Amino acid sequence: RLFRETNEALEQQRASADVLNAISNSVEDAAPVFKAIAAACQPLFSSDQIVVSLVDDDGMVRHAHMSTSGSFSKEQYDIAWQALNVGFPRPLAQSYQSYPIRKRRVVHYPDMAYGPGVPEAMRAPVKTVGNFSMLIAPMLREDRGIGTIHLVRVPPRPFSDKEHALLKTFADQAVIAIQNTRLFNETREALERQTATTEVLQVINASPGDLNPVFDAIVERATRMCGADGGGLWHVEGELAHYGGQSNMPRAFLEDARVQGKHAFAYLLGRKAERGAYLQVPDIQATEAYREGNPFVVACVEIGRIRTHLGVPLFDGAGAVAGVFTLVRHEVRPFSESQIALVQSFAAQAQIAMKNARLMQETREALEQQTATAEILKVISGSPTDDLPVFGAITASAERLFAGRTVSLGIIVGGNLVFLAVGGKTFPLDNPRRVMQIDHDSAVGRAVLDCKVFEVADNMAPDAPLFAQRNAGKLDYRALVAAPLVHEGRGIGVIAVTSSSPGAMSDKEKQLLQTFADQAVIAIQNVRLFKETQEALEQQTATAEVLQVISNSVADTQPVFEKILESCKRVIDCSDLSVMTIDEQSMVHLGAVLGERVAYWKNAKSLPVGETVLAEAVQKRRVMHYSNFQDDAGMPEVFKRVGAKFGGNGSCVVAPMIWQGRAVGGLFVVRHSDNRQWPAFTAKEIALIETFANQAVIAIQNARLFNDTKEALEQQQAAGEILSVISSSVADAQ
Repeated sequence: RLFRETNEALEQQRASADVLNAISNSVEDAAPVFKAIAAACQPLFSSDQIVVSLVDDDGMVRHAHMSTSGSFSKEQYDIAWQALNVGFPRPLAQSYQSYPIRKRRVVHYPDMAYGPGVPEAMRAPVKTVGNFSMLIAPMLREDRGIGTIHLVRVPPRPFSDKEHALLKTFADQAVIAIQNTRLFNETREALERQTATTEVLQVINASPGDLNPVFDAIVERATRMCGADGGGLWHVEGELAHYGGQSNMPRAFLEDARVQGKHAFAYLLGRKAERGAYLQVPDIQATEAYREGNPFVVACVEIGRIRTHLGVPLFDGAGAVAGVFTLVRHEVRPFSESQIALVQSFAAQAQIAMKNARLMQETREALEQQTATAEILKVISGSPTDDLPVFGAITASAERLFAGRTVSLGIIVGGNLVFLAVGGKTFPLDNPRRVMQIDHDSAVGRAVLDCKVFEVADNMAPDAPLFAQRNAGKLDYRALVAAPLVHEGRGIGVIAVTSSSPGAMSDKEKQLLQTFADQAVIAIQNVRLFKETQEALEQQTATAEVLQVISNSVADTQPVFEKILESCKRVIDCSDLSVMTIDEQSMVHLGAVLGERVAYWKNAKSLPVGETVLAEAVQKRRVMHYSNFQDDAGMPEVFKRVGAKFGGNGSCVVAPMIWQGRAVGGLFVVRHSDNRQWPAFTAKEIALIETFANQAVIAIQNARLFNDTKEALEQQQAAGEILSVISSSVADAQ
């Protein structure tokens, strides 16, 4: 029994490792992960069919993947897949997936044909494929159902409680894959949109008096990014509208649209134009205007082959409708909210171009600002892992537009304002241009704390703030404007413009400065999201590698301990790590060590738990974080002795290894150096250390089970040999 349980555990661990490996290698697409989960489920559950279903953002359920047993031919698979998708996609509330998602638990139907509690609608497939049993687990994210995984056995065979729990584990892993894919794709889509915006702005910059190239560029990019079949920009003059740019629209339709201009404008926006809203018609053929024979509407369907239509108004400076931006589809498929928002963004750019054509002077000013914005967005799209180039581009562009002034940018680090860019030149975080305290005793401090632009038009003026007057003689500028970098209502940095001459900045210039600040926030958040995604993947990879070693080292914990330390050091910046085990006599022994002071730890003697660094963590049965060897008031004496041995100061984390209420060891991670100022461990790092400690426990128990099984077999073999000798000696005695 023990041997069978050990084998089952190893198979499950190996399957989990395979799935985690697929997750780490499939950031862009969750489909390979679904395939890996299905491949893992097949032998573990002896199932005949595995299906992954997803709930899309619109609440519709669709089947994303299906795997069948090897006995299915391709023809049988295609028939089963078609039968499975009859009536799908469908609303979640009308699907068989809704019950486990609503109950937030695994649901088991041992006998679909005759078992109790089976919804009548779910018994229908029995007539086609025969009786079967089903186990279905919900995939939940932040308490919201995003899909299910279900297994089918034909003929019906009940699933065990262990199989319930195992399927729940695979469902949780599928959620991780879906979230990774969502984060990656959202980041990629944001970059693609920024790049498209940059390209359009570049076209505007290159065509100051010609609207056609601008409209063509906007329509082409909007059509491509929104998955539309065509689109255009319409100029509105009074009640008439004429076509200004096109993409994949039939020429006959355009000719007819020019003739039917008056009808076109009335239809493009309906009565919503005055309120500035967009108009979306999911199915033109189902409208009253089509049934009544409106010439333009009929032409849309019969000539333009248009079924779904989206119109977004463009307004002039006086608030009147100056144009309409449209996208169309040849099938009934409404545009999503994010696509509509993107079209509105392009429409706003089209409005800029139209204003530029009317007011050439404003065109030149707008183009200079748009060029600067385009350059920064281009740097942002090209620097997803580093915000310093973006800060340099922002300060360089701002200085070019704010001629004769100096522009600097700083971010909050460790509670201080650290300036990393001035006039296009950047400085590394460990050697910044300047570091300032954040308080109300400076203009930049007030901007950050109050999250609004703060200006000192003349620091020598009688009405200037007292702090400005007090420091006026020490400063090399007379006027300053500071715009905060704000994220989620909190100041995270500042961009400041100083001038050697007194004078207030115009409202238009302040708005431009705030735009630069907002772009800096985009860059900071892009880098943060990228790094968080990268860290998550590195941690998942490290965990998967440890699980792989566990599955390959059943009888020996040493390779597992060494891999845990290696993986831990790779994803967590530290100086020393060690795994310690606790025997039945509560003596602590060194299991493995890695870091700068290997010799010290290897010479350490085995000691009672109470005399080691594990004492408090083992006693309290929780992870302990000691942030300062010397100054932490709650630091146990043993750590002070270790700190004195090492010299200098540091911090550490001790994660106890607990199995069935008994301490079997601990993971000790240290940050300590004579010539480096180490930060305290973060909550994420502490949680990851605890995960590694739990994996060490798995390794210890695997080895114990294996050795117990091995000893039992050896004892049985010895007993058998003795009995054999006894039986053979009976005849001799006779």
